[in-house]
Amino acid sequence: MRIIFLDIDGVLNTDRAVRMQKNSNKDTIDFDQESMMNLAMILKETNSYIVLTSTWRIHYGTDSRLWTELIRNFVEFGIEKRLLDITPILDKHLHTENRWKEIEMWLHENQETRSIESFVILDDEWDMGIYTKDRFLKCQGYRGISIELKEKAVELLRTPII
Repeated sequence: MRIIFLDIDGVLNTDRAVRMQKNSNKDTIDFDQESMMNLAMILKETNSYIVLTSTWRIHYGTDSRLWTELIRNFVEFGIEKRLLDITPILDKHLHTENRWKEIEMWLHENQETRSIESFVILDDEWDMGIYTKDRFLKCQGYRGISIELKEKAVELLRTPII
């Protein structure tokens, strides 16, 4: 199984998308169209699954507005069935500096049962720890998943972990 550890803000909900949102009268949260298209292509080309690392994961399985909007965006691009899981929450304040630890914990807990072949981390944070750093692709908050990052993600997902 191939896994994409996915952040939302700065990756799919980019600064560009937020600015466009402010200029519209819509009541929805529309993620960056280019980022969503690139994510959908990564998923299709690599047959991978999403594990949500974003703070949005606290709404997992609820009918909160954020979760509803996340799923609506995923449905729009036909990727909702690729959402596999969320990472564990190590602290109630959701400090992003713990994100790599949460990813490592998820990998440790799921490596054998899910047969993880490969993974990539798509995030706009700066640090992803020692174990995960070679699989981390830093997104620019304004742009999210660019075509260049899409290509690197596909390459990493096709490269088995050692």
